[in-house]
Amino acid sequence: MHLGRNIKLARVAKGYTQDDLGEKVNRSRTLISYIEKTGKVNFYTLRTICEALDVTLEDMETGDRTTFDPQGPYLLKMNGLEEENERLKQEIKDLRSFISSQKQIISALQKKK
Repeated sequence: MHLGRNIKLARVAKGYTQDDLGEKVNRSRTLISYIEKTGKVNFYTLRTICEALDVTLEDMETGDRTTFDPQGPYLLKMNGLEEENERLKQEIKDLRSFISSQKQIISALQKKK
């Protein structure tokens, strides 16, 4: 796999923008973009990028996906959203039940008048 693509995948997996990574390695966003597009990077910069992304040089060069999964943060976020969605659905169901019981009480009170 393309070294630049591996860097991008590892960066995205960490949730970093190109600006974020550039700041962490004292390089410009433009250089990070260039590296990701071309895969051309000197050893010193590559080592610094690997350290910032907490990935070994070997994993970065081989593209070992067990080390960095580009969808990792997104899957975690999606799982969290799915759990929140289920919780909200249950809350809506409970609120509808409550509203229904309140309507029955109101109806009974109106009949007593």
